[in-house]
Amino acid sequence: MSAAVVSKLTTAQLAAFSVPALSVGALNSQQVGGLSSQQVMQLSTAQVAGLTPANVLGLTTAQLRVLSTLQLRALESTEVGALSSVQIRGLGTEQVLALSTQQLAALGTGGAKGLQPQQLAVLSSEQMSSLAPATIAKFTTQQITSLSLSAFDGLTTRQMVALTSAHLRVLTSAQLQSFSP
Repeated sequence: MSAAVVSKLTTAQLAAFSVPALSVGALNSQQVGGLSSQQVMQLSTAQVAGLTPANVLGLTTAQLRVLSTLQLRALESTEVGALSSVQIRGLGTEQVLALSTQQLAALGTGGAKGLQPQQLAVLSSEQMSSLAPATIAKFTTQQITSLSLSAFDGLTTRQMVALTSAHLRVLTSAQLQSFSP
């Protein structure tokens, strides 16, 4: 079926398609948002990799929640970077932990704003070091205090310099002790 025909299908019509037959890259964001959670769960990693940034923006938080870690890893950094802070907020901790350093770096300031304390608490030092200093500077004090010691130890010198005075005031004693002289 041509992309022109696919783009005209309603969500009700799309519900009738078997998942392997779907060319998800040809769908618009409304159509992607209309896929059932069951259909999203059945997408192959190749189909997920075929999503465009506009498609990804159409995913609901419920749809994102059902993506497996393999499906999530299949997204290119540009697609992960297209996720809104609301969409990021909806990811499970196991999904955030599965993100590659390139995918996390692609979140930028806007997407990283959505990272919740429980999500930040599971980040590895490598994942943490992939975030831009400007992103760290935009973290709330609650986000900073939620960092595990491992994640905090992953901060680079440039990221530490980006910490604001408000961030420094709320550091835990364990975080403070991890600073090397």
